[in-house]
Amino acid sequence: MAYCPNCGDQVKDEHHYCGQCGYPLAELDDDADEIPPAGTAASHQGFLSGRSLQYLVDVRKGEQELDPETVGYSNLSRDVGAGLADFAKVAVVADINLLALVLDNSSDADVLGEDVEQLNRWQIQERMMWMGLLRVPKLYDRAFGTEWDEEFSKRLEELSEKAVEFYQEE
Repeated sequence: MAYCPNCGDQVKDEHHYCGQCGYPLAELDDDADEIPPAGTAASHQGFLSGRSLQYLVDVRKGEQELDPETVGYSNLSRDVGAGLADFAKVAVVADINLLALVLDNSSDADVLGEDVEQLNRWQIQERMMWMGLLRVPKLYDRAFGTEWDEEFSKRLEELSEKAVEFYQEE
């Protein structure tokens, strides 16, 4: 187990940032160029910093709690806030269609049906984009305590049943 050179907290070798203070841990295999600078998007495309991504991975693995008192949570909160502010800037243009933007950025919608193990780096990024779009209703519902996603699913099911009827008539 290693220790953060900034605050002295224990960090794991695979961590790119200290979970306590957010300090970049550049000592990893002398590949400091591969670690995104603090406050920059880890993939150079999204809004999450490398430290926020690491925090989410740790929370997902159960190695860290989703705790508002931690630096990792504060960084995630800041990153998500910045991303939502960007969405607000996009949303003020009435003619913008989020689905159309995703489709314009997608080269292969079939990536959703492919085996994850067979995907290359860009296909994984594209699949994550699609999955993120599909998760927006659930995130909305969790944030506001609504049942919009459930209602949307019911309507989609009704539409699907109607589509089957049309195909059976032909």
